[in-house]
Amino acid sequence: AVAQPSAADPDGRGFRVESAVDRRSFRPVAHALRTPSLRTPDDPRGPERAVGRRQGTRGGNLWLAADESVSSLAGDAVSAALVRSGFRPVPGSPAEPGEDAFDVSIEVLAFWTWVRRTELSLDRIESEIVLRVRTSQGPFDGGAVLCGQSQRATPSPSARDWSATLQAALDDLGADLERVLTERDRSAPTWRCRLPEGSQALFR
Repeated sequence: AVAQPSAADPDGRGFRVESAVDRRSFRPVAHALRTPSLRTPDDPRGPERAVGRRQGTRGGNLWLAADESVSSLAGDAVSAALVRSGFRPVPGSPAEPGEDAFDVSIEVLAFWTWVRRTELSLDRIESEIVLRVRTSQGPFDGGAVLCGQSQRATPSPSARDWSATLQAALDDLGADLERVLTERDRSAPTWRCRLPEGSQALFR
């Protein structure tokens, strides 16, 4: 669900999430842990719900619940961060000229979770999210690259561990948006962003 305006700033400028699109590129077999891959490309659950691998590069895929998608989670995370920054979500069609609101478009470039074996015989779950956000007559007119990362060590990953790691990465992404809003050059990728292969052209 879209976050509601905070009581601290109920009169903030309005925004609408006009679109959130999954731009990730999947491979049948990944040679790197952070590369998205699907063992069965025609899986009826679809790539929009695929968010990681359970073990190495060849383990089974991790899937979101049936009522969730990578795009919806990205849109919710951006909306919540904008609300915390003093903006307010407004319903309706794209913003009209002169209206005190702006539209937000989101491209999901990375949204993946994997597990890495450590020297202490622990499994370290790692999650990484990279979004490109653009606005019309808003704070990110030139586009901004936002990143969220998280990791969690555990002797045996459970469903709760996977969910907590992914949620922490989403929270970190929101914090990155709030930080970028304070910077003069909002279009430059942050130093934490490791852009997916082939996506660099999107940032020129």
